[in-house]
Amino acid sequence: MWKQVIVVNKSLDMSPGKLSAMVAHGSISFLTHWIQRNISEKYNCETDCYYLKEGTEFNRSLYANWITGSFTKIILEVENDKCMEGIIELAHLEGLQNGYDFFNIVDDSTEFLDIPRWAVIAFAPMPNEIIDKVTGTLNLYGHAPEEVKRWEEISNK
Repeated sequence: MWKQVIVVNKSLDMSPGKLSAMVAHGSISFLTHWIQRNISEKYNCETDCYYLKEGTEFNRSLYANWITGSFTKIILEVENDKCMEGIIELAHLEGLQNGYDFFNIVDDSTEFLDIPRWAVIAFAPMPNEIIDKVTGTLNLYGHAPEEVKRWEEISNK
């Protein structure tokens, strides 16, 4: 199974609207970055369209297992910036690349402090066995570990 995981930095204490916007931005970041990397300089004025670069490829497994499949998205949480850094470090240890396999979404409202903070880390959709090595021990956003365990027990019956 494939899924997309988005990790939320709880220490920012975002409002529900802000949190929703950050997660939504993160969810499409893998696709918007892919488009930016693969857009051609050519433009068709008659159709108001850009072209993709010659030889552009889209990952067949991603298309088959996520885009035409269940579109599974999981929102997880960490307590603070240090934990966000730890997730990025784990991702690098697993060979995942920033800007390709995962994306740091900065909360622009923290930039006036001269310390922009990551609101979310959004992973591109990938097989469970890969992403679970990085995020498999995290809690679902807004739920205590006991609740998560209870849901897992119920769903496995």
